[in-house]
Parts: sequence; C-alpha cells; structure tokens
Amino acid sequence: MGIGATLLASYALLEAVSWRTGDAITRAHIETKWLLRSHLLLDRSEAVRAWLAKYHGEGPGSEVMNVFVAWSISNPDRAELLLSELPGADWASTARRIGWAASDSGQAEQFLALFGDSSSPVMQIAVHEVVRFSQSSGDNDS
Repeated sequence: MGIGATLLASYALLEAVSWRTGDAITRAHIETKWLLRSHLLLDRSEAVRAWLAKYHGEGPGSEVMNVFVAWSISNPDRAELLLSELPGADWASTARRIGWAASDSGQAEQFLALFGDSSSPVMQIAVHEVVRFSQSSGDNDS
C-alpha cells in the first residue's frame, strides 16, 4: 500500500473513531463531509438533496448546513447544480437554512462573492437570507 492509501486509510479510521465517540453534532459533521466527498466521486445528488432537506435537530442541522456551505464555496458550480434540483416542497426552507448557516459560520462574505449574482432561485433566497441576517446582526452591534 502506498503512502497516499495509508494516509487515507488512517484518516478514515480517525473519522470512524470520532463518529463512534462523538456527539450528534460531530456525527452530523462527519456524515455530511463523507456524503459530499462521495458525491464528488460518484453522482450522489439525490442522497445529498435528501440529506439537506432532512431535519437533523437544531445543533446537528446547523452543522450539516455549515459543512455544506463550506463545500459550496469550494465547489460553487456543483453546489448550484445540486441545489437547482431540490424537491419543490423543500427548496425554500433549505435555501433559508443555507443562508443562515453562511452568515452564522462566518462564511457570508465568501458566499455572497460567489453566489450574489446567481440566477438560481435557491441561491437567490440563500443570498437574501445572508444579507438579511447580516443586517439584523449589524443592527445589534450598535
């Protein structure tokens, strides 16, 4: 086994131990990262969309969205394509949660730079939420 495979296997083992011993937020973080990684290798669009639309609880759900926002910033074209096909009943709620996560996790500036001019209805709602949340938290700072 080469050094790359050894490192990958070691990383997978560490994440498996972290998942097994971690709390619900840690597990949501790891599961979301693995799902998004597998989506980059295989087309897991349906699984990712279902995962994003699913209610995971308050803390774990926030972590799912935080990880997705970070992934979206690294993979903007794939994120827009993925979100353009969200099921009708889920897309507005998911878009709001994505926007809130971008703001809450300190990724608002990057998110707005990448998606501020998006024509995707999902991204437009997410961007609106980022702006709205940023304005309301700015009002509280004075």
